[in-house]
This record gives sequence, C-alpha cells and structure tokens, in this order.
Amino acid sequence: MYIYEKRGYFMKKVTLLKALAFPATAAFMVGVGNAVVLADETTPDITPSDNNTVVDAKSVEQTQDDTKQVAINASATVADTTDESKVETQPVSNDSNTNESQGVETQSIVEATNTNESETNNSVQTQENPEVDVVAKIGDTAYASLDDALSAAQDNDTINLYKDATTKNGFGINGKAITIQGNGHAITADTLGIYLRKDGNKIAVLNFVDSTVNLIPANGTPTLAGEGYKWANAVVNYDCQLNLSNTKFYIKGGYGPGTGIYFHSGGSLTLDNASEMKIFGLSGNAIESDENDGANPYKVGVNVLNKSNLDIQTCRSGLVGQIETVVSNSNLTVDGMKTSGSNGADYTITNNSTVKFDNNVYHGMSTRHLTINDSTFTATNNGMDGIVMSGNGHFIKANVTITGTQGKSNYSAGMRLLGSKANLSIDKDSIINITDNKVSGIFLDKNSHLTVDEGANILVTRNHAEQENIPSKNNIAQSGGGIFVRSNAVANLSNSTQVYNNHANYAGDDIFVEDGGHITFGNTGEGWKLDGDPDCTDSINGWYDDQADSRWEAHSENHESDHTEKVNAGTYNGVLALKAAHNNGTVIAHYVDEAGNQIADNETYKDAVGNEYTTEAKTINKYTLIKVPENNNGTYTEDDINVYYVYTLTKGKVVAHYVDENGNTIAKDETYEDILDNPYQTVKKDIAGYVFVSVDGQETGVFKDGTIEVTYKYKKKIIEDNSNKNTPSKNTPSNTSTTENVAPETETQETNSVQTGVETNTVSMMGSMITSLFGLGFLRRKKH
Repeated sequence: MYIYEKRGYFMKKVTLLKALAFPATAAFMVGVGNAVVLADETTPDITPSDNNTVVDAKSVEQTQDDTKQVAINASATVADTTDESKVETQPVSNDSNTNESQGVETQSIVEATNTNESETNNSVQTQENPEVDVVAKIGDTAYASLDDALSAAQDNDTINLYKDATTKNGFGINGKAITIQGNGHAITADTLGIYLRKDGNKIAVLNFVDSTVNLIPANGTPTLAGEGYKWANAVVNYDCQLNLSNTKFYIKGGYGPGTGIYFHSGGSLTLDNASEMKIFGLSGNAIESDENDGANPYKVGVNVLNKSNLDIQTCRSGLVGQIETVVSNSNLTVDGMKTSGSNGADYTITNNSTVKFDNNVYHGMSTRHLTINDSTFTATNNGMDGIVMSGNGHFIKANVTITGTQGKSNYSAGMRLLGSKANLSIDKDSIINITDNKVSGIFLDKNSHLTVDEGANILVTRNHAEQENIPSKNNIAQSGGGIFVRSNAVANLSNSTQVYNNHANYAGDDIFVEDGGHITFGNTGEGWKLDGDPDCTDSINGWYDDQADSRWEAHSENHESDHTEKVNAGTYNGVLALKAAHNNGTVIAHYVDEAGNQIADNETYKDAVGNEYTTEAKTINKYTLIKVPENNNGTYTEDDINVYYVYTLTKGKVVAHYVDENGNTIAKDETYEDILDNPYQTVKKDIAGYVFVSVDGQETGVFKDGTIEVTYKYKKKIIEDNSNKNTPSKNTPSNTSTTENVAPETETQETNSVQTGVETNTVSMMGSMITSLFGLGFLRRKKH
C-alpha cells in the first residue's frame, strides 16, 4: 500500500511498513490524500515489488521519523473515514531493527524534516495528545479549530470543515485566496468579522462553499497591517472578492458594528448556486461602497446569480453608493429601510429574476442605470419615490409595479426620471402598472426623456398629486397626477398607454406639461370610465382642458359652470393640462304646432355622452299633442339632438240636442267645433208637430276644452178639427164657440183650444143620435 503526501509542488510515495504499531485487534482503513493505508490483524511479510526500491538502514531511520507524521495524519483520516470526531492512536515504534525486519520498501520518503515547526504544532494529532477534535483540514492536515486552519492556510488553500465551528479571530485574509468548504456545516464569527485586504498587487479572495455563515462580530473586522474597522461586519478591500456558492450567509444587527459589508473600489460580492444572504436589523447601511468617481460601469460589484437570494431587512439603508448590481435568475429584496432602499447603485435585473423594494422610508430604488429584462420588479409603500433614476433605463419584457408611494417630499413620484441624463425606454412587450400612489405617477425632470413603444401595456391610474403628506404645498407637485413633464423634457407615449382617473389639486389631473416641455399621446381608450367622487362614473370619451383656472367640469348645478373643452390627441409643445373625461351631450326638446311654430319653451337636457336620455311632452294650454317623436328617448352623442313634439290647437265642441218631453230625440243633433274661446251660438229649430217648450244649457257662449251640451225640449202639437165649427149645438149656447176668445198661441192655450173643439163636436153628435132613436120609436108605435 502507498501513502501520497503533498509537499509544495512534489508528490512522494511511501511504502508503509507493517512494523508500524497499529492496534492488532482492529481492522481499519486510513486514507491519506488519494492513497489508502490498510492495517489488519495479520502481519505478513511485505515482499518488495518490482516497482519499489528497498531502503537501507539509514533510510529506515529517516522513515521512522516520517511515519510519526504519517500516523498522525492517518489517524485524522480515520476520523474523516469513520465519521468520528475523536480518534485514538498508538505511539509509533522507534525500533529500527523492527522496521528493517519488516523489509520496509519505499520509492520515495516523505521528508518529515521539511515539515516546519508551525505546521507540526497546528496538526491535530500528536503522540503527546492522542485524542483531539478534528474541526477542519487543509489537504491532509487536520486542525482542532477553524482559527488554526485559517492561520495555517496559504494562497489557494481549501479548508474543509468537518463540524460546526466558531471563529474568534474572524476571516482576516491578506492577499490570499482561501476557500472554505463547509460540507453543510455552520460557521459563527462572533468576535471579529471579515477583512479581505489587498497586499500590494495580490488581491484577497474568500470563498464559502456549502456553508452556513453567521457573521455577528462584536468587535468589527480583524486587523491586518494595522488596519481594522470596528464599525463594519465585513470590509472588502480594493478589487478583493467575497464569494458564496450554495451558502447561507447571515448578518444580524445588535451585536456591535452598524454596517454590513463595506466595499472599496473594485471589491465584489457574488452569490451563486442557490446561495442566500440575509442582512437585517443593522443601525447602518447593509451594503455600502466608497466609490464616488462616477465610473461607467461602477467598479464595485454585487452579483446575485443562479437562483440565489439577497434579502435586506430593516437597516439604515440597503445598497448605498456606486455599486454595479446584477441579479440573474435570482431574487433581491430590500424592505423596511429607515432611509432609502437603494441610493446610487446601478442595476441589471435579468433572466426571470424578481426584485422588490418595499416599505422604505425615503426612496425605494434610487439608481443611476437600470435595466429590467424578462424579470419582475415591484416598489410598494415607499416614502418618496418608487423608482428614481438618473441615468439610462431599459425595460425589456419587464413586469413593473409601483404602488403606494407616500410622497414625503416635493417632486416625488411613483417613477421619477431625475436630471438631464435620465433616459428611459419601454419596449412593446413590457407591462408597467403605476397605480394608487399619493404622488404623480411619472415625473420627468428637466431635459429627461421617456419613450414607450407601441404595444406596451402601460397603466397609470389612481395616482394623486395632492401632497397629502407634506404640510407645505407646491403647485408643481400638485399638478399632473398621471404624468408631469418639465421644461425641455420629452415624453413620447404610445397609443396603448393608459393614463386616466388620476387626480391633481392644482391642474392637469392626468397630464401636465410645463412651458417648454414636449409630449406625444394617443386617444383615450375604449371602456374607460371615471372612478367617481369627486367626479362621476360616466364613460370617458376624450381629452379635455384642465387648466388651473378652468378645471374640467361637466356636472355643475344646472350645467351653468360646465367646462368641457375638448383637446385632440397628438404632439404638443408647451403648457398643457389635460384630463381624460367626457363632454356632455345636449338634447333639446321642441314644442311646436303643425306649422312648426314654437308654442312653448324648449327643454334642454345635458349629460355625459353615451348616457341615456328621456324627454317628456308638455301639457300646453289650448293645444293637443298629436305627434310624439321617435327620438324622444335615446343616447347622448357629441352632436346636439333635437326632439320635436307637435301639437295642434285644441278645439271645443258644442252639441245641440232636440228632444220631446220624454227625452226622445225628435231632430238631428247639431254639432259645432271651433278653437277654444271662440264664440258659439246654438239654434232653436222649428220642428213640425212640436212646439218648443224650454232649453237646458247655454245657447250662446265660448268654446271650452271638452264638450258643451245644449238641449232644446219640445212638446207635440195637437191639431184642432174645425169641420162643425159653424153649427150650433142644441145643448150649447151660441156664445161658447171654441174659436172665440182664443188666447195668443202658447202651448197651453193651443192644447186647451184643441180640447174644447173636440168636446163640442161630441155633444152635437150624441144629440143627433138621440133624436134619431126617438124618431124610430115613434114610427114603430104608429105602425102598430
């Protein structure tokens, strides 16, 4: 069997003699490097192989010294192989004769004498201390503590961790690259933190792999070359690197230093391979850079890659200074900062990442350059701005939501383009929602530019430029609830951009352009409706003037103060204040006669275009409605609607009836019709066989609405028989003739006259009959 042991750049192979005094009762494997030492209960002779040379006695003596170190390392390897933290070893025999008798063979001998004293002292296992904990190893060398391993580590060394460990000395790396392979174990730095220092041109690199790191140092960073930082948990010096791979890394406030990680120019932090870093509860900034030279790109880098997660909670600020921040297929959360979530960093957010800046007292994300590509960004409930950007911005297949901005300073906005170098483009595949902020939705500072590609889904609504959270009011900050464009700024909005239902105390509920500003915008959209108080819920049909001294109004009392001056979509330069709203349609109801002459006052109805209307006919004195128009009900349009109700003069009716004393009609009714208030005159008829008796109703008068009835009553006339008028009756005196003393013709007299004549004739006839009867009797008696 062979042992390989690394020394510098050389690898030597040693044939281990069975003369080593391993326990005779145990069988075990000892791994050193890539080779294995096998010890068992038997001790067969070892025959030299063809490939090995036999050493002389002097070599054997030298080998005995080396085997002491080999045994130590072998014991440590047993701990690794058997997963035991404590290993018990037997002292190695110094009997050279025994070694010789075993026929020790070796091709090359490990030069134990080359092992320096410090390495020997740092080795976990010695003959004087046969039972020691193995915490870490560098190569084949085991260490009782992480601090021992760190102290022994050379450039490019990897420290393998075999159990959870605590470091008091921290990670002071001066010009070396050190990797901590945690193997799933936890590391706690509770006294000193991390200081990565550049030594001349040699940078320091600290890699954590498969580890959990709790960085809670009470006394700041280690001191290197006389430099230490009591106020920081970690300092990454010029061009140095702190890298995490599949590692959880926690920095928690309340233990001492206020700052999380502080970078000098060129320093970097990388989270890779599903790593997670949480920084929370610090009195200072979580991640900070001292770079201030305006480099493009910035030299300090924070990289969150490949399903990693950087989570910063409740510190003073999140990422501060000129930091080039890249988030790719990963998450970044900055929540609850006492000042700003970010101040000055550049951001590239790409490859299905999610970034959140929420609940920060000042700015959410304050950035120079910002690219969001195929990723999601939210800024919720921040104090001043959701996003404030001073450089170039590119939204490509971006999904951005900004809401709940409180507006704690003038010129705050959901999204603000700050300064002449701010230039944001939004591509056609992006979805941008800027809603429910207590400030303008979008604010373009002087000389800034915004371009929205056609097809982009942009919604800017329910934002309020009202300075609710600022005691001192500013007209600029109270204008342009949707979008504010300052002088020399340019906003090119697409036709698909939706800006409506925003509100501003001073002017321009939805759009305000300052003198010298430029804007292009499209028509209002289908289905837009106003959101109610203080306005209405009517449909939106266009853009309307909304200047400070002539605010849009469509619902004043009696519509006397309405202002609905329409403004067409297009490109405008200079002052402009607009509201997406509606004008009022007008319906005029006319009341006319058959000739089209107005016979009553018109009635005017007004309401939002698109709403329904209903008109009503009037009751007009002396007129009767004869035509109801088909458009008496309908929908308001932008053009005036005229509705005509047609009337005719109302006619009265008089009906004259002619009846006998029993109410029977004895002559045809006469009907008279004419315009009301015109006079009428009924006529009494002469009806044969009847005499007029009386009249019921007014024979004369004026026509009234309705029917007037007049009834003429008659009685039947009795005709007198004058055939025996000159023959006097024997029983009637000659002076009783009915023709004598006849009264003037009246109904009564006429009737009486007729009755008297009848009675006289009857008496005369009866007298003649009696006389005849007497004559016949006389003749009969005479005959007999």
